[in-house]
Amino acid sequence: MGQNGMIIYSLPTVHPDSQFFMIDELTGQIRNKIELTGLETVTYEFSVRATDKPVSSPPLSSEAPVVVNVVRDLNRFTVVISEASVVSSESVTIIKNAIKRLMLFIRSSCKIVILEYVRRNDGSSEDTSAG
Repeated sequence: MGQNGMIIYSLPTVHPDSQFFMIDELTGQIRNKIELTGLETVTYEFSVRATDKPVSSPPLSSEAPVVVNVVRDLNRFTVVISEASVVSSESVTIIKNAIKRLMLFIRSSCKIVILEYVRRNDGSSEDTSAG
C-alpha cells in the first residue's frame, strides 16, 4: 500500500467523553485509558476521524459517531452451554443472533456491534466476539 492508501485514525478532542479513550492511529482500534466500570457514567459518546495521506492533494477526512455502553455484571448476558458436544460456531452464532434480535427490539434506533475482548493475566488480549 502506498502513501495514498494510508489512513490515520484520531479522536477529535471536541467531545468531552473522548478523554477516556485512545485510538491506534493505524488500525483504528479504540481502547479505554482507565477502568470505566467504577465510574457513574454508563454511556460515552464521541467521534472517530479517519484521514487519508495523499501525496499531491489536500487530505480528506470523515468522522463517524461512536457510542460506548459500559456493561456491568448486573446487565451482562451470560450464556452457559452445559453440554460441550453441542458447542459449535453455528450454535454460538444462533445464540448471538437471538440476543441481537432481543436488543434491537429494546433499542430499535441503535445499530449494535458486539465486540468483547478478554485480557489475560500475562497482559495479552483475545477477541472473543463471534462472527
